[in-house]
Amino acid sequence: AAAEIRRLGISGVVVAERPGVEEFALRPLLAPALADPGSGYRLSVSLPHTGRTGVTRVYRAVQPVVANAEAIRALGLPDKAKLTSK
Repeated sequence: AAAEIRRLGISGVVVAERPGVEEFALRPLLAPALADPGSGYRLSVSLPHTGRTGVTRVYRAVQPVVANAEAIRALGLPDKAKLTSK
C-alpha cells in the first residue's frame, strides 16, 4: 500500500479511526503500511477526536515527492469540482 502511495506521488495521508463506525475499506491495510518504518512515511501528528472516541493520524512522506498526475487520473477518481456543490 505504501509503495502505491509513493508511486502516485502522494505526500500526505490522513487516516481516521473511530471504533464502532464502519471504516474505509482500505484502512486496515493502509494504517499499518504507513506506520512501518520502511514505508517512506512517518507519523506527523495524531489527533484524538473531541467529544467522541477515535483518533485521526496524519502521515507525511519522509522525502519530497512529486505528484504523478497521470497515474492519479488513471485511477478514475472523479474530479474534485464534481464532488463539491456551491
